[in-house]
Amino acid sequence: MYSGEGMKDIAMSSGFNVIGKTRAGINLSKLTNGMPYYYGSESWNMWARLSRAYVRQGINKGASFKLFLNNP
Repeated sequence: MYSGEGMKDIAMSSGFNVIGKTRAGINLSKLTNGMPYYYGSESWNMWARLSRAYVRQGINKGASFKLFLNNP
């Protein structure tokens, strides 16, 4: 597993979907820009809700996936 700088680009070039490139992800990035991000913070909870919704709608039951969190 990889994390850190440049991982969004690597994931996209490898054919993975990136939540930050969805319309909701782009809007949430704008909304949470400059907000503190730590476990339990308002922005953390917003991203957690979006991630859960994305998983429920976009990933077939039983399929595996990887979740990467990074700062744009």
